[in-house]
Amino acid sequence: MNTNNSGVTEYIRQAIKQGESIESIKGGLRRSGYGKDEIERFFEGFVETRDGKKSMGKTAPNGAKKVLIVEDDKFLHEIVVKKMISVGFDVKNAVNSKETFDIFDSGWHPAIILLDLILPGEGGFSILEKIKKDPQLAAVPVVVLSNLGQENDKQRAATLGAVDFMIKSNFTLDEIVKRVISLIG
Repeated sequence: MNTNNSGVTEYIRQAIKQGESIESIKGGLRRSGYGKDEIERFFEGFVETRDGKKSMGKTAPNGAKKVLIVEDDKFLHEIVVKKMISVGFDVKNAVNSKETFDIFDSGWHPAIILLDLILPGEGGFSILEKIKKDPQLAAVPVVVLSNLGQENDKQRAATLGAVDFMIKSNFTLDEIVKRVISLIG
């Protein structure tokens, strides 16, 4: 059967969101004429979330790599988000710890995280530590993107698991994009 992968993927995503079981979704696809191997391929892009449910992995249905930007400066996060989208990334942004972990809990898993350190409420170092302690998130590369630049800040970020530390004022948007591409392709 000639398949429309993006349509089936969206159907699966919506069915999961509505609480339908995986077996029920697979049964519906079988009744629609899809074969067992074909159905299994549809589910290859889904991962188990922290609460045991299925969700899309680190790429969007169109194949775009997912980038999470955790930044509370409205102007900065808007220009970084727009730049990342313009080069083909699927982007979400959060302004604090709660929004960050709400995104993860929704089943949206990034291929990389750009993380500011100075945030309202819980700071970036604490968020980084929680990410690296979570088995579902620990392998996601985190790039600290901050105005802090003291050596002890860089060392602490590296110790907590950040793969890079970029001082905002020292890099252009194009350089940030190039760094992301170098890390996740």
